[in-house]
Amino acid sequence: MKFSSKVEKSGLSPMRKFHPYAVAAEAKGKKIYHLNIGQPDIETPKQFFDAIKHFEQPVLAYAPSPGMPVMIKAIQKYYDKLNMHFDESEILVTTGGSEALCFALQAILDDDDEILIPEPFYPNYNTMTNTTGGKIVPIPTSPEEGYRYADRAKIEALITPQPRQPHRRAPDPRGNGNDRGHRKEA
Repeated sequence: MKFSSKVEKSGLSPMRKFHPYAVAAEAKGKKIYHLNIGQPDIETPKQFFDAIKHFEQPVLAYAPSPGMPVMIKAIQKYYDKLNMHFDESEILVTTGGSEALCFALQAILDDDDEILIPEPFYPNYNTMTNTTGGKIVPIPTSPEEGYRYADRAKIEALITPQPRQPHRRAPDPRGNGNDRGHRKEA
């Protein structure tokens, strides 16, 4: 099968390239710290498993395209508490953050458009961006600077006629969300 040039440009995910080495090292008794994927670190609510155990609906039908109304209402309520108000039509439920980001990038990027993303970043951003025809322009960050990227001079130096949108990452590589002042500056 011939893949599109956009997929070919994306290459194999660095996480997939690294995985066999991690497995081999673990097999040799080495301790591996898996920093390559954001696994949940909170306990799954017991009610979730109880609902699965007691599920008796004979057919598991697709949910409504925009999402289950009860979930959309819960999302509205959550953001209302943050004084951010959204109409039901402004909320689109996806199967996860990656799918949502893919949709957003597909909606805003054309071929050769650039998106500014602070480094280090989730490796799959490369694939998500490449398959739209866009290009990532990395914003260098460092641990010494606390991975801060909202530096006007740093960002303006990277802007060309092609940028569409800076991507704000949260949390940073240390697991911290960017503070409100930093987000506002970005």
